Amino acid sequence: NSFIQKNGDSILSKSFPKIGKVFRAEAVIDSPPEHIYTQLFEKLEQMDQWNPNVSKVQILQRIGKDTLLTREVTAQNAVHMISQRDFVNVQHCCRSGSTLYLIGTAAHSHLMPPQKGIIRAKAKLTCIILRPVEGDRWKTHFTWLLCLDLKVRL
Repeated sequence: NSFIQKNGDSILSKSFPKIGKVFRAEAVIDSPPEHIYTQLFEKLEQMDQWNPNVSKVQILQRIGKDTLLTREVTAQNAVHMISQRDFVNVQHCCRSGSTLYLIGTAAHSHLMPPQKGIIRAKAKLTCIILRPVEGDRWKTHFTWLLCLDLKVRL
């Protein structure tokens, strides 16, 4: 278990026997939940414009209005010590009251077989929870749970 806290934001990690290390990040973001949801789900294919760790995001298939099959490709590492990765995920969004949930996990799809020169990593779990801060609808309490298999051999 590890814990980092700075300016009220926190990152916690814990290892679980069957799934591995799960990270939890929590922060208050100066933006309403709907805006963050729009950036992370509705405008997902534009993520490479604001996230330097991502080179490309594709929506491979829309499965209803709240579920997507996606491919995300990491940006090329400047020192080329870490090979480029891609992830094929099923992502779903839902709402409970004023809270938004963005949930995803790895998927296999004939729409995007593994690509030469890119390692297919897996998102075992990704869950983003967006809650308005009580008393300030322009701020969001952001919680992110993440468990990845980056296919790294040490």
